[in-house]
Amino acid sequence: MAADEKIIVETFVGREKILEHILGQLRASTRSRSTNHILIIGPRGSGKTHMLRMIKYKVQMQMGDLFSVAIFDEEERGICSLADFYAHILIKLGEQPDISLREKGENVLLQTINDIHKKTGKKILVLVDNLNYIISRYIDDEIELGRFRDLLMNENFLVLIGTAAEEFRDITDYERVFFNFFENIHLDEFTDNEFEMFISRWAEIDGDPSLREKLKNGMVNIRAITTLSGGTPRIAMFLYEIITETQLENVIAEFEKLLENFTTFYRDGIILNLPPREEMVLDAFMNLGGAGTSSDICRNLQNQGKKIALNNVTDAVSRLRNRGMLRAREFEEMRQRKETTYEVRDKLFVIWYEMRYNSKGRSKNRHIVEFLREWYKQTPTDLIDELKNMKVAFSEHLGKGERETAHAIAVRTSYFAEALMATPMQEIALNYMVEEVPKMLKETEDTEGARRQLMDVIKECETREKMSHNDKVACLKSYYKLGIIASREKVYDEAIKYYDRAINLNLKHEVTAMAMFNKGNRLGALNRNEEAIANYDEVVKRFGTATEPSLLEQVAMAMFNKGVTLGALNRNEEAIANYDEVVKRFGTATEPSLLEKVAKAMINKGNRLSKLLRYEEALAAYDKGLGFDHNSFQGYIRKADILIRLNRSEEAVGTVALGLRNVADMDEIVSQLTTAIKQWLQSQYFTFTREVCEIAVKIHGEEITKRLRPLIFATNALATGDYLQIEKLDSATFEAVKLILEEVKSKPVPENKIDSK
Repeated sequence: MAADEKIIVETFVGREKILEHILGQLRASTRSRSTNHILIIGPRGSGKTHMLRMIKYKVQMQMGDLFSVAIFDEEERGICSLADFYAHILIKLGEQPDISLREKGENVLLQTINDIHKKTGKKILVLVDNLNYIISRYIDDEIELGRFRDLLMNENFLVLIGTAAEEFRDITDYERVFFNFFENIHLDEFTDNEFEMFISRWAEIDGDPSLREKLKNGMVNIRAITTLSGGTPRIAMFLYEIITETQLENVIAEFEKLLENFTTFYRDGIILNLPPREEMVLDAFMNLGGAGTSSDICRNLQNQGKKIALNNVTDAVSRLRNRGMLRAREFEEMRQRKETTYEVRDKLFVIWYEMRYNSKGRSKNRHIVEFLREWYKQTPTDLIDELKNMKVAFSEHLGKGERETAHAIAVRTSYFAEALMATPMQEIALNYMVEEVPKMLKETEDTEGARRQLMDVIKECETREKMSHNDKVACLKSYYKLGIIASREKVYDEAIKYYDRAINLNLKHEVTAMAMFNKGNRLGALNRNEEAIANYDEVVKRFGTATEPSLLEQVAMAMFNKGVTLGALNRNEEAIANYDEVVKRFGTATEPSLLEKVAKAMINKGNRLSKLLRYEEALAAYDKGLGFDHNSFQGYIRKADILIRLNRSEEAVGTVALGLRNVADMDEIVSQLTTAIKQWLQSQYFTFTREVCEIAVKIHGEEITKRLRPLIFATNALATGDYLQIEKLDSATFEAVKLILEEVKSKPVPENKIDSK
């Protein structure tokens, strides 16, 4: 036995009864004038080609004296007529018809085949993969097909066994010549036991006794393989590789790559050939996961706004069943139902369709998730280990700038995290799904992927019969994060809707308070200030009696922002009273985050008092604010502003100097000084501003000189009246200084002597 024949024989499982039936029919044909021609029907990957090869092997071994076998390739080319078909039979029989014989036409070719039959005393068994292509596409001539049918009916020297992925029109339409001509044999999917036998035999062929032992001890999750493959042998062969690999996460990318390779077959070979109504009904089946009753389908279509009657749906379902695309379920529970439940026969087609057309907004293929869930059902801790490893790998690849690889890891992580949801470790799973995966996707610049991931979480949790507390928290966080994404995209109305959905879950949780706070911010951005104020009041009302520091911080922020909004509306007295309330409520707190809010409230109170020209009160407010937080450089700047207006410039310089020594955040110092220096220069405080710049350079040296260089040169020029110094600057600095001087609207700006050279 040749090596390839050995593999064909040893991996042939689950179809033994069908094979024996076909061999029995062939034996019977040798004892009768009539011949039974057979069509083997099964979805792609169901084992049709394997069956033909097994038939060839068995016939040659058991009936070699009765049949000469001509087996066509899986995708036979060059057949455009019945004459071509006969010529190919001769080639497969080992004959090489010359050009002159081909030119004499089909009758001569057919006679040559018959002569071989007479000479050898053997019938000619023709095994044709994808017979539907030959009959429906390549020989699409009714007269030729009629002659072929007459030959098969009336002559007994030729036996035809073909395959097709479905029952095609030429055998289901009573007006076509091959209507009800073949004995149709359907190949069902593998059972769990057949899968186990199939994999075990491959393990023997590969010399892997350890795998057989794992199968025997239940260490390989056969059910997981059945779930993903839908019982399809070709996919079983693919998944066999997974069992022998340790990097299970590779299944996701490889499986989706495999499905993509089927696009031409499914799209061009099936979908584009369906009449519109049948295609619509098929899509509804896919919406329901590949199965449903005619009533289920009708409701699904009507819910989509499509006007279709139940009898029209039933008719389309019947035609799809006749095509071999649907079959009736025969489970015991289905027999109790008054209406038949149908399912799409080709499970791989269901998976492909969902991935390509019908993801319903989901970021993941649910079949792969189900596979991972089943695979790790007994060992969820292994799944957690995989998640940890992927998180580390993500950071490593992102750190190296390998963004595409990091993104692929993020996607795989999302699959594994959702699979973990079905285990007792749901809380860990939700953390990955809500926190880690969206973060990974955003870090790889896939904001849309992060959005879909969060929507997946919401759908996963909200479709449960009863949501747990963890489910509600996951939805809360997901809606909140969706609001943040919408805010960053400046789609504020959408952001508010997401925040409202989070708030309406009515959870006493930090994120609820954060959602309410952010909603107020977005309302303010839309100039809906009264609504924003009411929203901030609601935060205080709802969480004001909380004791948790995280919730109290949100209350403090809401009160602070209410004051900011009141100030923007020039309701200064109300704003001042609001800031006093912040101090009253949180002034004795010990948490740094709360004291920071108190300090900001006092500084903003000072700003409002300054606007009302109540300068001494403003100074007192700034001092009080800096007493709560001496790291607020803005407080020092605002106090200095008031002191200058009161002609207390020496105190103002000292105040800024104190801030420069106390505050460690250089970014804040530069930001606040940049704004302040421009304002001081525009107010003609040239000498004071120069003193501030000199002290800043003295305290922070080169670091601040480099970052404030144009402002320092502009200040010196304005304070001394000496503009010659800026003529020697490099062009970039010169242009920056020139812009500052023009903003100040001071003395004429000299031409850049360096650039003129």
